[in-house]
Amino acid sequence: MKRRRLLQATGTVLVGAGTITATSGFTRVESQRRVTIDVDERVGEELYCEGRNEDFWIEGFSQGDGNEPTHEKGDTYLYVQAIRPGNHVVEETWVTMEAVDLTDWNEIEIIWENTGDNSTRNRSYLVVSENQMGNHDDYEVRLVNNEKFDTTEYLDVSGLNGEYYVRMHARNIEPGNNLSELYTYCVTLLP
Repeated sequence: MKRRRLLQATGTVLVGAGTITATSGFTRVESQRRVTIDVDERVGEELYCEGRNEDFWIEGFSQGDGNEPTHEKGDTYLYVQAIRPGNHVVEETWVTMEAVDLTDWNEIEIIWENTGDNSTRNRSYLVVSENQMGNHDDYEVRLVNNEKFDTTEYLDVSGLNGEYYVRMHARNIEPGNNLSELYTYCVTLLP
């Protein structure tokens, strides 16, 4: 599966040189020019961003007998819902279809939000693990959010070498008819 590489560089980059020809009415002007652009320095690799690379993600670990768990690939997001009726823990997950080589990457940037209950029973996890179908406690490194949120966060993966799976978990705990609704907009590897 081919993923999109993001390229930005600091300074001036030579794009090309040549003759520029412009015509207006009966007048023709030619000029030799060097064309350069200025950009920022940052190289990244999108694992998912606003609908791009959605085929790289599959339904992962599932726990509980909650109401129909919902996974949706929207135009600009990956959505997963975990509803917890009664006394059952419910956990639903998106996971990369293939392991991702994290060698030489320092961070995973994630843009995500949870619109479920504003309660510590509503939990969201970004997990990096050798196990594709593991639960939220099976990880090498992870981020954890409780309650509602809408944020961009960074997970340090600089100590990891080799291939790992990346997972996003929506989880509900404790008694009650609780809701965890997790939207992921972008997941990007950063140097």
